[in-house]
Amino acid sequence: MMSAAIKDKRAIVTGGANGLGFIYVRHMLLKGAKAVAILDVDVATGTSAVEKLHVEFGQNRAVFFSTDVSKADQLKASFNKAVEHLGGLDIMINNAGILDDSKWSLMIDINIKALVQGTWMAIETMGKHKGGKGGTIINVGSIAAFLMTKYIPVYCATKSAVVSFTRSVSRNFDHTGVNIKAICPGPTDTFLMTSGAHRFPEYVNQEDGVKFMHTWPLQKPEIMAKEVMRLIEEGPNGAIWVNTVDSPTVSLNIPEYTAWGTPV
Repeated sequence: MMSAAIKDKRAIVTGGANGLGFIYVRHMLLKGAKAVAILDVDVATGTSAVEKLHVEFGQNRAVFFSTDVSKADQLKASFNKAVEHLGGLDIMINNAGILDDSKWSLMIDINIKALVQGTWMAIETMGKHKGGKGGTIINVGSIAAFLMTKYIPVYCATKSAVVSFTRSVSRNFDHTGVNIKAICPGPTDTFLMTSGAHRFPEYVNQEDGVKFMHTWPLQKPEIMAKEVMRLIEEGPNGAIWVNTVDSPTVSLNIPEYTAWGTPV
């Protein structure tokens, strides 16, 4: 089914060469997107992804730009090339992310700094305050934003930052005309969840960490991707959606901090 929110639109997806990112790209093309640019660090996988999409959807519907999003200059250069190639931008999905608390500094660079940079560049490109037509930004968070666990504390912090940043920057809609929303998936059957060891702080028992990761039921990536498409189509500006394998997708109504506390 073609979607007015996606049909004939031009999109960029970071981390779009494989996993959920690739599935987001494919679903946008299924819904009639004009073209999608993939920004990813893995050249072989990115090239293969575009070849697959060309077979399914025809030439010129997908393009790949090799990009290490943790490096601001690379992200900026690839973003600009993508916008030029696409002839503009309507949708930005900040999807690139890693789950590895043993590389916490790199994880902050990818999960937060690159997402913030991608959001700023997309707003400057699409924003009505800059002569644009507005657009949509989807920031990919995680249910980990709302968890407390000793095994992946920095990952949880990065995803909490995604939620807070998205809620705050979305309040500029009246000025920019850019809808900004976040999806916070539960564990999903991708490499991010199934790759195994070397993800945890040194003080954590690594085997216990792996067991912890394997206790989570995994949802199917296709289900997750459909919810992201629905968020683009139906979600209001500032929406924070959470979807997990064992419950319907919910839109969070996060109260002001004064509603949370008790006097001490």
